[in-house]
Amino acid sequence: MTVQSYFKNLRFLQLILLAGYCLSIGVTLVLAFMEVVPILPKAQANEYVDIVAIAAGVSGVIAAFFMFQSLLIRVDEKHSLSRKLSSFKTAYFLRLIVIEGVGMLSVVLFMLSMNTIPLVTAIFIAILLGLLKPSKSEMAKVLRLDSGEQVQLNASSTVVGDVHQELFKNRMN
Repeated sequence: MTVQSYFKNLRFLQLILLAGYCLSIGVTLVLAFMEVVPILPKAQANEYVDIVAIAAGVSGVIAAFFMFQSLLIRVDEKHSLSRKLSSFKTAYFLRLIVIEGVGMLSVVLFMLSMNTIPLVTAIFIAILLGLLKPSKSEMAKVLRLDSGEQVQLNASSTVVGDVHQELFKNRMN
């Protein structure tokens, strides 16, 4: 796998995750227009639903970014570039999944109450998921790549190897 194909795979998987999330928002809006929701009519006037949506959204996003940083701090500088990229991919998708999970909670809160604040929170989270594109400069920064690894990362034809083979080699040694 080359660095160029690695980035294409990351972006493609991010788009799939974002498309599924936006589809869930769309289905929820269609159900709202068909008057299938709210599931709990008494929750419409309840401001606690709005507070829960905002608090869960903000705390979930902060937790996701904190988890992302803490997972990448543990990456050893002596590991190969392919192993570092594998660690980045894992941390990146865990961050996206946690943020999407919080967004899905907002979608469910909207379905329960038909309050607009959970819907707005879900839309902001969708925008955030769209903006969290992986970049080479971000990778170099969070993985603390040396200059030689940065040159390899910037060369789109650099082969970073298969992650499974790299992990298997390390287990055999």
